Amino acid sequence: MDATHKAFDGVSTAQWNSILDDIDEGLEDGRRYSAAPNAGDEVAAWTVITRHLDRTEEQARKIIKTWIDNGVLFYEEYTAPRGRKRQGLRVDPGKRPGNEQVF
Repeated sequence: MDATHKAFDGVSTAQWNSILDDIDEGLEDGRRYSAAPNAGDEVAAWTVITRHLDRTEEQARKIIKTWIDNGVLFYEEYTAPRGRKRQGLRVDPGKRPGNEQVF
């Protein structure tokens, strides 16, 4: 089994959906999460996974990349709290775990 698949092992559909809920909700101040390599820890999507699960940063980044590659997560433009246009992650509800195979 490769490292990406190992990162997904032992997690229930409910746990994955809870993580996706948090990513889709974004931060309390209206900012959205990002998968950009230079995103600060506060907005880095991988940090949501490590808050929920015992995963390394590397594993969490692989999970986020897999979800983007499979269309579970996608970027959408939004207006940040200070009025600037930004790109942030959203969840495609039709591709959530439990709806179809996403891993």
